[in-house]
Amino acid sequence: MALLGSDLAECNPCAQIAVDMCRYMSIHCKRMAPSKRYSLREAAAQVGVAPITLRRWLLGRKVTEVARDRNGWRVFTRSDIRRIKKFAATLVHPKHA
Repeated sequence: MALLGSDLAECNPCAQIAVDMCRYMSIHCKRMAPSKRYSLREAAAQVGVAPITLRRWLLGRKVTEVARDRNGWRVFTRSDIRRIKKFAATLVHPKHA
């Protein structure tokens, strides 16, 4: 017969920590969920520029580099996109004649 929950905690004090941690995780797991990550193409679309433009800004260090995944691809967070949008808003666009 397997011991569960409080029965296990009575037998082993370390088990109480595990039981408490499981309860905490079940309550707070939404807060600990990983944030959404965006590809360069998705981020560029949200900023309102072409993907090559965003890539050039990154390579030219006009905006700070973003994180990369395990394959070396750039991944953008919502805060990265907000930061890049602020940069894009400061640019002076040439007037079309």
